[in-house]
Amino acid sequence: KLAGLEAIDDYTLRIKLTKEDDSFLQVLAMPAFGVIPENSSDGDDSETVGAGPFSLTEEEEAVTLIRNPNYFREDEFGNRLPYIDTIRFVEVDQNSERLEALFNGEIDVVSDLELDPVRDILESHMQEFSGENPKFIMKREQENASYDTYLIYRSTLRGLGSGFMGYRDYSQVQIEQ
Repeated sequence: KLAGLEAIDDYTLRIKLTKEDDSFLQVLAMPAFGVIPENSSDGDDSETVGAGPFSLTEEEEAVTLIRNPNYFREDEFGNRLPYIDTIRFVEVDQNSERLEALFNGEIDVVSDLELDPVRDILESHMQEFSGENPKFIMKREQENASYDTYLIYRSTLRGLGSGFMGYRDYSQVQIEQ
C-alpha cells in the first residue's frame, strides 16, 4: 500500500510504501501505470495518449506508427531513440502470401505462420542447427552448465528478481506474510 507521494522536481517522484514489496517495480512498469497527460480523462478519447517511442497516425487498412519527436530516451552515444522513423502493421490473411512478401523483401517481419511451411523451410535451409549432431548437443550442454544464473540475476536485475523472465517466484517477503 502507498504511504505517500512526493514530487522531488519536475522529473522525479518519490513513492513511499507502508511495507517492503519486491514486486512493486514490476507492477509499476505495467502499461496501466504509464505516464499520461493531466487532462486525458476529460472524456475526449479521439486522440491517442502515450509517452512511448512511437505515435499512432493511421488505423484503416494498416496500423502505422511514427517516431515520437518528444520521446526522451537516448542510446549510450547520445543518439535519440528510436532509430526507426515508421512502423507499419499490415494484415495479410494467407500464409503463402505472408511468406512470399517476406522472401520478396516487401515486409521485414512475419507472425502467426502455420507450422508446416515454416518446418519445411527450416528443415531445408538450417539442417546444421537441427540439434541432431551430438557435437552441437554437447556444446550446448557445456555452455548451459557454465552459466552462473545467480550471478546473472544479481548483476542484471540488481537483486530485484529471481527465476526466469515471465515467471515470478515467491519472495521471502511474501512467504513471511
